[in-house]
Amino acid sequence: MTRTASRASSTAISSARNPAAAVLLTAPGMPMIYAGQEVGWQGRRDKINFSHPAAATILPYYQTLIALRNRFPQLRTPRMKQLANTSSGVYTYLRPGRDANIVCAANFSASAPGVTASIAEQDLDLSSPLDSNRVYFFNDLIDSVAFPVTKHALAAFRFLLAAWQSRVFLLADTAMFPLATAVEDAGAPPERLDIGSIYPNPYSSAAGIPLSAAWSIPRGSGSAMRVTLTLVDALGRVHHTLVDEARAPGRYGDAATLPSTASLASGTYFLRLLARDPGTGASEQVLRPFTVLR
Repeated sequence: MTRTASRASSTAISSARNPAAAVLLTAPGMPMIYAGQEVGWQGRRDKINFSHPAAATILPYYQTLIALRNRFPQLRTPRMKQLANTSSGVYTYLRPGRDANIVCAANFSASAPGVTASIAEQDLDLSSPLDSNRVYFFNDLIDSVAFPVTKHALAAFRFLLAAWQSRVFLLADTAMFPLATAVEDAGAPPERLDIGSIYPNPYSSAAGIPLSAAWSIPRGSGSAMRVTLTLVDALGRVHHTLVDEARAPGRYGDAATLPSTASLASGTYFLRLLARDPGTGASEQVLRPFTVLR
């Protein structure tokens, strides 16, 4: 897993939304840039104004993409794997490179979706398997933000895209930029361990609606906490485990279909969130009640 990479220049590029340019410069093949395209020129070809006002945002965007293509050889090879995702109008694909795998996402729509992309570990080019007890990071080389991800979360990697926005993620074992959670923009980590809303409540498996819970993890002594989220009864007996893995500080929302409520008596149960700091050994837990109906 790669540990270092230079920070891509993000000056004035956040407002330059051009998914076609992102795909052009990160997909296989020789990119063709027409005269003036990189400055937003739409006039006559023989009278290009390279001081066109749009150049202030569009040109740095092209320069950043070209610099990434030059820096990472995997963006210049024929190797590419299209990735399934949950959002219409979003194109996602993998550009494998030994311990420096890149995932590209381009939003060809005017909506701002939350995207869930499916990435198989066997499609990555790795010198050794990913560690299920570690947190890795998808570093957005365009907008300079890092998204934490675990081995088990690769199959449903979640992130946000603005209208017409593209992201170029480098999978690494360190965060090169400020952290974002999987579902929110970058910001300060939560101040405390907490379970928020639970839906539906009451819960019945007969309704066919997965149980969803919002929860948050504060920063510990390291980059990740060992987290378990379980369904327990009033006596503390565990009936189902929703999450059992390392997670970075942040706010999360997980959904799971619990075992059939036919095997559970109707009544009050609890979601129990337990977090252990691997650095200090300290642990903390919180409980949130909800109702189960048969």
